[in-house]
Amino acid sequence: MKISYPNILPLAGGIVGLTIGLSYYLSIMISQLFIGRPSSTWILGVFWLPIFLIKPVLIGVLIGSIAWLVIRSLHAPRLLTPTEIKTFKTIVVFLVIASAAAGVIKIVIGRN
Repeated sequence: MKISYPNILPLAGGIVGLTIGLSYYLSIMISQLFIGRPSSTWILGVFWLPIFLIKPVLIGVLIGSIAWLVIRSLHAPRLLTPTEIKTFKTIVVFLVIASAAAGVIKIVIGRN
């Protein structure tokens, strides 16, 4: 797969924002299901999830666009190496785990 750096930064920022937001909100919903008793309108969160994800995606795209504006003048577009792609995927996985943990911690602290 050919991915051009730094032109991919806005899209990558949006993907990171989406995955972080999705893991955060889903961890809150799943932890509410298993920790205590969910509210009667708990399932409506599934329908509101796309609305809740707009903000993290826009923040990710904004950060990626700013990084693109800064880096584009310093680097000529080039293809990412497999090592760089693997590093990006690893960072995204760690961010997803951290945001999911933050969602669970929010529910646990809120229950006490």
